[in-house]
Amino acid sequence: MVRGDLVALRDGSDEAAPVLMYLERRVIVTVEACRSSWCRISVDGRAGWLRADAVYGAD
Repeated sequence: MVRGDLVALRDGSDEAAPVLMYLERRVIVTVEACRSSWCRISVDGRAGWLRADAVYGAD
């Protein structure tokens, strides 16, 4: 689940990576993998990267 308001889902595990879409607080996501401070997630058939501190249970 996403925590924070309008969290950017990015195309890569970097703040400079293009934004694919923004996710609102409490959106349910599937965590595929986490590395360093980023998690690869999927939601509604799309996949990308969120900062780990924006995902409940990942930090």
